[in-house]
Amino acid sequence: YREIVERLGPAFMKIAQTLSTRPDLIGEDLASELGSFQDRARPFSNRLAFEIMEEELGRPIQEVFQDIDENPVAAASLGQVYRAQLFPSSGHSSGKAVAVKVQRPGALEKIAVDIYILRGVLQAVKIMTGMTRDLRLIADEVGSGLYGELDYRIEAENAQAFAAAHQGLGYLVVPEPLPGLTTERVLTMEWVDG
Repeated sequence: YREIVERLGPAFMKIAQTLSTRPDLIGEDLASELGSFQDRARPFSNRLAFEIMEEELGRPIQEVFQDIDENPVAAASLGQVYRAQLFPSSGHSSGKAVAVKVQRPGALEKIAVDIYILRGVLQAVKIMTGMTRDLRLIADEVGSGLYGELDYRIEAENAQAFAAAHQGLGYLVVPEPLPGLTTERVLTMEWVDG
């Protein structure tokens, strides 16, 4: 199933991630296999990821990071994550370990196509089964959620709001986003082991 879902595109990978949390619906074996899309999807080119970082951050990555892993530590449906260390010139603590999440190239366009296809499939299912509900609304809801995940600045804001709302919980650690190093397609946060 894994290769089929990967070929279908990022929206279908995201749906697979969601389904993986419901072994009661799809069974333990399939849930385990689909769960690999949480952090073990096929990564895209490191060269391309570094180009996106430079384009988004507006300078060579060697000016921002004194060290960055050659390969991602995780890859998922919409992006992949690298471990890096900041340079002092970045305006943050020298040597601070960070996670740098980079959006997959063409993610917006691919998701638009995926949602269009999903809407068509769900409309066909509706017609073939004689259902009266408009199943395309499911695709619209999935699409809305996915588009919301494509702007990493919003993800950074959500992380800050979550941290503020739960600051009294000493056992909960929320990685701090670095706004000066976060853009629509690149999210930089402090590195947290665990």
